[in-house]
Amino acid sequence: MVHEGLIYIGSSDLRRISAIEPASGKVRWRSDVYGWTFGTPLIIGNRLHVGAAGGTPYFIRHQASYCTLDLATGRLLTRRPLPDGGGHQWGIAGSIVRAGDTLVYATVEGSLFGVAVGEW
Repeated sequence: MVHEGLIYIGSSDLRRISAIEPASGKVRWRSDVYGWTFGTPLIIGNRLHVGAAGGTPYFIRHQASYCTLDLATGRLLTRRPLPDGGGHQWGIAGSIVRAGDTLVYATVEGSLFGVAVGEW
């Protein structure tokens, strides 16, 4: 996702979200969200909303969760862990979207969730 001159992108194996200046490649910040971040981050105001997937077995532990980060600093503000679905992978593998005042995401297991924008 490109927003106000920065690229916000996930990194599956490294469990990170990064803010990068595209012209120079300089990393403004990089934050660990503890899981695979396959989807496109969502920006609302000064927060970045990110879904993460967990999986096992794998050489590094990945934990599924719904996270918000401070857009300017990358500081992890909230993290809502999602339960292990019992398969090889679980959690959020797609993008979080906004529908009016609701944030919507689906899990690998096939569940659909809606969270009020104000809760995050």
